[in-house]
Amino acid sequence: MKRALLTIAGFVALLLLASPAYAPPPPPPILDHFKCYPIGDTTPVNEFVALHDQFSPQPPPGGPGILESVLVDRAVIFCNPVEKTDSRGEVTPISNPNNHLKMYRFQPNIPNPKGLTIANQFGGQNVTISAPVLLAVPTQKDSLPPPSGLDHFRCYPATVTPGAVNQPTFPIHVTLKDQFDKQPEEVNVLGVVAFCAPADKSHNGQITTIQNPLDHLTCYVFEETTTPEILRPAGAVPLRAHFKASPLRLEHQSAPNDPTRPFPSAGKGRGFSQARLRGWPRRSKEPRPSSCGSPGGARKTGTTGPSRPSSSSRRSTRTSR
Repeated sequence: MKRALLTIAGFVALLLLASPAYAPPPPPPILDHFKCYPIGDTTPVNEFVALHDQFSPQPPPGGPGILESVLVDRAVIFCNPVEKTDSRGEVTPISNPNNHLKMYRFQPNIPNPKGLTIANQFGGQNVTISAPVLLAVPTQKDSLPPPSGLDHFRCYPATVTPGAVNQPTFPIHVTLKDQFDKQPEEVNVLGVVAFCAPADKSHNGQITTIQNPLDHLTCYVFEETTTPEILRPAGAVPLRAHFKASPLRLEHQSAPNDPTRPFPSAGKGRGFSQARLRGWPRRSKEPRPSSCGSPGGARKTGTTGPSRPSSSSRRSTRTSR
């Protein structure tokens, strides 16, 4: 009888452990670093989308969040997940090889500078953002499965806040390797150019809500210290995003994204075209590539009062996971 009771007790314990009500929630998807490439001329989208993120105007008490309508122009940047190795040899591997981002430009609104304190694998940074100019859209590449757990991001030009102290000292040396690289590529990260916040998006009656509100991307410009061997030459790559599916022509890489949680930076070459990204702060006469994100440490830690943006440096935002 005692044996039977023990058996029943064990059976009940197993049921309790297996019950969905007691199962721990699944961990959030990890936001990868990204390495970004400028895109050759693409067909204009010319479609309106409505966006909302943490920087959108506050709704009236008890009212719904305010969606801001923007006219999306054309795709200008394509981002691969990338493996990043820092100067100490610490490797951040790719967690989601199917997650890619395609960035579309849109007409910036009236600038409303905001000061932010962010933290990622490069340490704490004080940046000032201005009017957003890019929408990053999760995108399916070639015959790979569609992206999973990856948000849309609205990206703001960013500069180091004037007078900020205790900032990372750039250039910072890292090594990057994505699906286009035959060998790891050594680059020097030069500075921040943009900050990207997860965003709700409404398009043609379809609403896509934020899945990971704490994930941000910070974009940095970089230059190559070595000439990389590219696995596939620049050419047409079939992509499918929430807009029309279309092949696009990739040019020389432009930037890595560091999850803030951070993204890696970009290499020497054409980088972000100043003509394409109106409102993007200039860093020098020669546009350079950039990167976004870096997992495991980049996060937005605070907001300061409005301050005047500097025209001398640029940067992108937080961790994408």
